[in-house]
Amino acid sequence: MTKAKWKDGLILIIYAFACYQTALLAQYGDMKQRIPIILICFFLVIVWLIRYRRDLMKTIILLFAFVTVVTGVSIYRSGTDFDGRLATVIHNWRTQKEIPFEEENIYSNGLDNLLGKIGETASLPENLYVYGSITLRFQADGRLTSFYGTLYGKNENGETESFFIDYDGNQILVSLDAYVDDSYTKEKELQPLLDAFSFLDFEAAIAQWDDNEYEIYYEGMRNWGNFTNGIVYFDEGGIIGDLAFAQREVKGYTVSLLPVLDKAATPLRFVYFDFTNLIENPSFEDPPPIPIPEGEDVFFLNEKIGYHLEPVEAAAGSRFYVLNQTIDGGKTWEQINPNPFLSDAGVSGGITFLNEQIGFIILTHNGGTEADLYRTTDGGNTFEMIPLSIEGVVELPYLEGDSLLLPVHGEFETVLLESADEGFTWK
Repeated sequence: MTKAKWKDGLILIIYAFACYQTALLAQYGDMKQRIPIILICFFLVIVWLIRYRRDLMKTIILLFAFVTVVTGVSIYRSGTDFDGRLATVIHNWRTQKEIPFEEENIYSNGLDNLLGKIGETASLPENLYVYGSITLRFQADGRLTSFYGTLYGKNENGETESFFIDYDGNQILVSLDAYVDDSYTKEKELQPLLDAFSFLDFEAAIAQWDDNEYEIYYEGMRNWGNFTNGIVYFDEGGIIGDLAFAQREVKGYTVSLLPVLDKAATPLRFVYFDFTNLIENPSFEDPPPIPIPEGEDVFFLNEKIGYHLEPVEAAAGSRFYVLNQTIDGGKTWEQINPNPFLSDAGVSGGITFLNEQIGFIILTHNGGTEADLYRTTDGGNTFEMIPLSIEGVVELPYLEGDSLLLPVHGEFETVLLESADEGFTWK
């Protein structure tokens, strides 16, 4: 082999290696490692071509062309159909918009300035819907510090456009054409959240907590069943009142507000009253007029069926209870269980039913520092105590979406247990 052929073969190997690294860069990325290698190799090839370009043999030229074509095909594949890192880079370049954004105060502006700023770069549809949920955080002074969620809607041509929005307090990152399930159900409308900033005084709402940062969570319409803890109704005039008793399921557009650091705090769940299917004339402070002494635990599954834990004996601060039921809206009551807490004494911590068969009652001890959970599967005729994997004071279980959740207040934090078998086991 002549010296010239040896040099041609070596530079071809260097060129092929540079092309190989370029193809790997397009496929997998890793610029920090590959770019220096590629630059050095191509520099050597260019220097060699400048010096010896007149002496190139036809075979070497064809081999150079073949390597170039193979590399080009590999790069093309990496740049299409999300088959490589290059495709992701191209997609992000086409669909991601980085928008500088000054401080936003939700007390005075709500989300108007944020959405308006996005609209200057990406045309937002008039009617927007929420995919999944929206989470935003703000300081006690009202300064918006983060916004995270996906919106979608139809443009003027009736086509779906989607927008994943991630705001970190300084810059808005908008990703167009994000994946959404564009079902366009009324339950996922964004407008009730925007209305909430006009109808509610969030600055006054957070006064009950001592925290530096707060979170607002929204996923559209939610069904709370008969759960009333933290439920606050509002409409165009502001807050209507807290819900102390529900004869029917509580359902409506819900804007949840909670402190970020205080994990034991009960969120305020603002439910838009115009979109609920509660009782026709709800009472937000007092239970309906039924013949039950004030302070005793009562629960209505619907307009007709209700349950009442009635104390029958008391000793040393503890009580024994019987369980009564009504099937005529409280006009008459009948005892269905003379010993729901299995001969244990304490103070009732509440009662709830998921349906006509499955229900839960709580018995507290030692001034409310301990509590036991009982479950029935036959409409209250019998109960069994449910053991839990952690110690603490339990609240009544409640449904959130398809999940059955149980708050347990420990010594230092509150834990949410979840059941997949209607409350028989919790984890």
